[in-house]
Amino acid sequence: MTRGYFGIPYTPLLTLPFATRGYDGATLSMAAENAAKVLRQKRGILLLLAGTNDLLASYYHGIDATGAHELVDDPVDDINTWIKKTQTMIEPLKDSFTLVLSTIPLIYRSSLPLFNELLNGYEEAIRLLSQSIGTHLIDLGSSLRAVQESTDSTYFPPSRASLARDAEFLHTVEHAEELLKQERGLTLSVDGVHPDSIASTLVAHEIDAFFGQTLHVSDTF
Repeated sequence: MTRGYFGIPYTPLLTLPFATRGYDGATLSMAAENAAKVLRQKRGILLLLAGTNDLLASYYHGIDATGAHELVDDPVDDINTWIKKTQTMIEPLKDSFTLVLSTIPLIYRSSLPLFNELLNGYEEAIRLLSQSIGTHLIDLGSSLRAVQESTDSTYFPPSRASLARDAEFLHTVEHAEELLKQERGLTLSVDGVHPDSIASTLVAHEIDAFFGQTLHVSDTF
């Protein structure tokens, strides 16, 4: 899981004890490598929640000095390549701990059909990965879209640099969340990608419920 610098973090809202070993900007492969280092000599439960950066890397094909971007020709193939690399890293580790994979909590964008195609491709790859190596799956993406199926806002972050500027704004300006959402017509997100306080609360609740009801983890774990 990420440390939550971008958007409104959900980790402080979790009620079950946890240790965050993710870091902002990590790709799926980087997250798997990091998990391997942290848990190589431990046993426990690992929630691998990553993929937003892989999705954005597929969506942004080259950013010039003005922040303009182009779309990749075949984004689904690109994300599947990352999944295959991740699977290779995870398989040797799955007997050391209880592994939980998750889809990423993003909503569909009605104005961006290629983004939706990429998101669908990623989620299907995660489901297949979970089935192939026999792990638990928590579908945070579907849970979030059950609240709001799509958004008509045409805003999408023009570059990764814009996401960094939004994060800095959130950390330094009072009422920044409301200001960003109102200006851009966004719901459930502050920057077009990362969650707002409503979405973060939902994500935290879904994770707590899954660990408590499915994995039977108590608050004394």
